[in-house]
Parts: sequence; structure tokens; C-alpha cells
Amino acid sequence: IGYEIGNYSLGLALSCVGIACVLSEGRHRYPLAGIAFGLATAAKINCLLLLLPALVAIRMDEERIGRRREDAAWLVAGFLAGNALSLYYFVSNPWSFYFHNVAFHSELTNSARGLGTLT
Repeated sequence: IGYEIGNYSLGLALSCVGIACVLSEGRHRYPLAGIAFGLATAAKINCLLLLLPALVAIRMDEERIGRRREDAAWLVAGFLAGNALSLYYFVSNPWSFYFHNVAFHSELTNSARGLGTLT
């Protein structure tokens, strides 16, 4: 169970780094935030959802109204760089990626506990 807790902690810590980068005033905040969110997603796939609030924060930033698209592009580029190994794994073997990230947790784990998909 310690491995499971460590996996959640890593995604949470990297997500916090990404949020701190988005809220900072640094010059390279969006690429660094994207890398942090990409690494968090590589650690725990549900951290992908945190990319959406970061994009909303960029959209709502009225001080950088002329650079919103560029900022969003840097965020997504950083995300793709941080998540490159997971994306490679997905492209090289989509079935294995699906099985280890979706089917195992939704189908096999529930079946082992006596829970069906309809119960």
C-alpha cells in the first residue's frame, strides 16, 4: 500500500508545483507549469484534469490579454514535454496503456472485490 500512497503523493506534489508556477509572476511560468502538470499526469493520469484550470487562469488573466494564445501554447508544449514518455507508451501500445490505466482500475479491481460494473 506504500507504493500506492507514494504514487498519489508524487502527482499531488507536482500538481502543486504547477499551480504555484501558474500563479507566479515568473517569465517562464507557463512552460514550467506545463512540465509539472505533464510529470504529474505521468505519475497519476487523473492529474490531467488540472490542466483545465490552468488554461482557464490564462484565459482570465487580463494583464496579458494579447499573449493568451502564446501562454496557452507554452503551457501545452510544456505539458507534452513533461508527459512525453507516457505519450510514447500510449502510441507504441494503446491496448496496454488502456489496460494498465483504465481496465485494471475499473474492471479487474472491482471484480476482485466482488463488485460488478452494474452494482
